[in-house]
Amino acid sequence: NEGKSITCLNCGNTYQGAYCPCCGQEADTERYTVKSVCKNSFVAILGGDSIFLRTCVHLLYRPGNMIHDFITGKRMRYFKPVQMLICLVTIYALLSYALGDSIMGADDLDLTMQNPETGESLAKASKLLSDFFSNRVLYSLTSALGCVLPYQWLFHRCKITWPDGKYVKLNVAEQFYVLIYLSCQYLICGFLLLPFMNIPAVHALVKTLSYILPILLYIWTYKQLYKISWWKSAWKNIVAMMLSWIILMCLIVVYFLLSLLLT
Repeated sequence: NEGKSITCLNCGNTYQGAYCPCCGQEADTERYTVKSVCKNSFVAILGGDSIFLRTCVHLLYRPGNMIHDFITGKRMRYFKPVQMLICLVTIYALLSYALGDSIMGADDLDLTMQNPETGESLAKASKLLSDFFSNRVLYSLTSALGCVLPYQWLFHRCKITWPDGKYVKLNVAEQFYVLIYLSCQYLICGFLLLPFMNIPAVHALVKTLSYILPILLYIWTYKQLYKISWWKSAWKNIVAMMLSWIILMCLIVVYFLLSLLLT
């Protein structure tokens, strides 16, 4: 478009160049086609210039260092945590549906629904748990919220290095983002395990690994994030997870009791 006069389709301004100086719209704005819609949707979901894929890769091989970079201000390099979680859950749901299985599906929680002798209250509790664990966005966000206070308490003495050289403690919001990124990390690993779920010979092994994996990932990530020892990261994570599960179960019980009272 260099040297050619262009009339902006958005504001009507006549100019030369790749972008309108008045409104910023691109000069090569064209009609929508099936190809352009697919391309724009892909760019919107995955963050355009490989930011999404870069964040996924970094969460696999340097998770604590990547989260440290994001927390301390290097935000343009990585995909934002909550948006990334929603994108990953969407992709995971499509893959899980296509392959006919999931890593942490609710199939193990539906046994009471299949037993006619089970009480109605227990059946409702089973369905509630099934719906909760099946909704990965709700489960991930609720888990992160339930983990924030235990992790903030267990790691309150640990500090990260800020760009100016100071050592700073994470606040509650920053700790929440760390936990959201960890949920993203777990889903990415789920992508890698998902194809093996339909292989009977390794199904049980992969299922067991899917429950052990979060503990190992959390320990590794917090070791990198705070530059602490494996032992310190391990015992703090294990205690924090136990407290988080107690909080999570209490929230589920309260929700279940309220649902019984309102029905």
